[in-house]
Amino acid sequence: MRLAKLTLNGFKSFADPAEFTFDRDITGIVGPNGCGKSNVVDAIKWVLGERSSKSLRGTEMLDVIFAGSAARKPSGMASVTLTFENPVLEESTGHLTLGDPEEQTEESTSHLALGTGEEKTEEVTGHQASGIGKEETGNAEAEASVVEAHVRGKRGLPIDADIVEVERRLYRDGTSKYLINGRVARLRDIRDLFLDTGIGADAYSIIEQGKVDAMLLANPQERRTIFEEAAGIAKYKQRRLEAQRKLDRTQVNLTQARDELDSTERRLRLVRGQAAKARKFQSLDLELRSWRMALAFESYDDLRQRLEGLTSQQAHLETARQEVSQSLSEVEAQKQELDLRVHEAIEELKNAEHERLSAEHERVQATQRREMTQRALEGAESRLVSDARQLETLASRLAETETATVEQRETVAAMAERLGECERALAAASGERAKVMSELTERRSQVGERRARASQIDRERAVLQASIQAEERRADAVREQCDRLAAKGELLGTEAASIEDQAVRAAAQLEAAREQIASSQKQLTEHDDRLAHLASGRRERAAAVAELEQESVRLESRRATLREMAQARVGYAQVVREVMDARDRGEAFARVVAPLAELIQTEPGHEAAVESALGPLLQALVVPTLADLPPAEELAKLRGRATFIAMESVGAACVVVATESLEALSAGRMTRLREMVKPRGDGADPEKIVALLDRVLGSTLLVEHADAAMLLGASLGTPARFVTRDGLVLEPDGRVIAGPLGAGDEG
Repeated sequence: MRLAKLTLNGFKSFADPAEFTFDRDITGIVGPNGCGKSNVVDAIKWVLGERSSKSLRGTEMLDVIFAGSAARKPSGMASVTLTFENPVLEESTGHLTLGDPEEQTEESTSHLALGTGEEKTEEVTGHQASGIGKEETGNAEAEASVVEAHVRGKRGLPIDADIVEVERRLYRDGTSKYLINGRVARLRDIRDLFLDTGIGADAYSIIEQGKVDAMLLANPQERRTIFEEAAGIAKYKQRRLEAQRKLDRTQVNLTQARDELDSTERRLRLVRGQAAKARKFQSLDLELRSWRMALAFESYDDLRQRLEGLTSQQAHLETARQEVSQSLSEVEAQKQELDLRVHEAIEELKNAEHERLSAEHERVQATQRREMTQRALEGAESRLVSDARQLETLASRLAETETATVEQRETVAAMAERLGECERALAAASGERAKVMSELTERRSQVGERRARASQIDRERAVLQASIQAEERRADAVREQCDRLAAKGELLGTEAASIEDQAVRAAAQLEAAREQIASSQKQLTEHDDRLAHLASGRRERAAAVAELEQESVRLESRRATLREMAQARVGYAQVVREVMDARDRGEAFARVVAPLAELIQTEPGHEAAVESALGPLLQALVVPTLADLPPAEELAKLRGRATFIAMESVGAACVVVATESLEALSAGRMTRLREMVKPRGDGADPEKIVALLDRVLGSTLLVEHADAAMLLGASLGTPARFVTRDGLVLEPDGRVIAGPLGAGDEG
């Protein structure tokens, strides 16, 4: 066996693949300082399993990878390969006879132990922690040892091949692997391969700088290690250590087996006692079945008698139900007739109320015109007296003026020329003054717009803060409700498990009872089928009852949540909540009925259109009349502006757009939004709320989209508001309000 070749790639200063061929007995590597002579020795030590970066003249193991230069980029891997010639030994037979059979057995045992992977290599020093952390992971991929024990003694190396290549690779990410003839191996395989050959990272076959001096200065223990390696004793020490470790593991396994045996004997005693109990249980269970069979027969007779009684009672109840249904139909017909009469009376009352409001409006206008005419007549008489006095004064002054006229004519002629010059100057000044006034008007309008935007932002911020607080309270309530539902779900799960166990036991008992009944009395088969049918119907009813209970719980929780939100007035502005709280406490605002949103309701599907049409009026505070508005001292306490609207308003005419012809033209795609909104039954006076809705939504029409609104707006003779189903609003003055409803709008 001899070293034939050394191949380096990316190791330290060898960036490119380099190959050293040792084809002669003596080979010398010479060169200047820094050319890499010591790196060759480091490479041989490294591939043989050197794990100390300090002995390789580095700080960490990754330093062996080429780090790059000015003209070359760093390598991603360092690789070193040792190629050995491994010929067959000439005196292989004699060599084998020198070996002891026990030694061969130990070698086989050692070979088997190499494949277990139970023992890792020696502990890693502090210098190796960063660069070699993943080395054993890569080596552990070798599931079986590549060393062939049966070849040991026949060749220099225990590999059945003429050429043996040992390679080590280290990647930039810290992973490392060993290969023997291209097969992944472990560091332990490398050391076992060169055992008793004098080749190794710390063996005497590699003498580097300072090694001779170290050997001369070594203590007897260190020299003994060298001599044992040279004499071939080191492998026997290694095998002895491995055998000692195996004995220790075997002792541990024996102790565990004894503990398990004791535990098994204890379990066996328990099982014997349980078997006796099981036999006693079988005898008692047989007796219990007989008692249950007798009880089942008695229950069956009882149920049969009760079923016959219930059948007759059901027939009587069915007859009574038919009679009650007939009388209910008659009452329903009478109720419909009364509803029609009430509706007609409400329409007549509504028309009369409209006529009354119109007459009241005309009366007020006539009174105002009469007062204005009387004041104008008195002013004309006073002006007539003053004009007579002025006439006398003017007559006396006329004579004086005629005498002065002649004198002033000459002055007038002179002043005429000066007047022309002044008029021209005045015209120029007037032009400049007009420009200055226009600029002043524009700036005033800009200042007004900015103030309006600032106030709008303040109002929106207050609404958002109120909405956030309301959502936080709602989240707390939802969390409490979730906790209650979780506790109830656990209780229901326990009850369901208990019911399922009872159902399983009942099914088993029923099956046994059916077998005995079939063997003893075949005549009861029809009754058993009927009983099974009743049982299935009972289960179906029980399932339906459970579903109804779950639905009831869900509706109750939702009702509680909605009640809490209604009590907290979630979605209303802060000033509206303050007014309602003060009214509820009886401190102020006693005449305020409620916000408009609490007094009206709409049909399903039109909520978005109604909210968009009413807008801020949903939060308007409703009062009976204008005379019931809160006094100034109560209004001064508010921390914001609030909108009040009266159910009865003197002088406010109800504008209703005539859309009968346009409805025919639009094929029913346009309706009055007022028809979709109705007063709530539990609110204030419904008739006054109807009048208020007519006044607010009388000119609002519901259309499908904005194009239809623009087309119909051009066809109507009177101004009207249009609202689409998705919430877009077109005002009569050309304003368009669009976009999703915000937190403040939804109130």
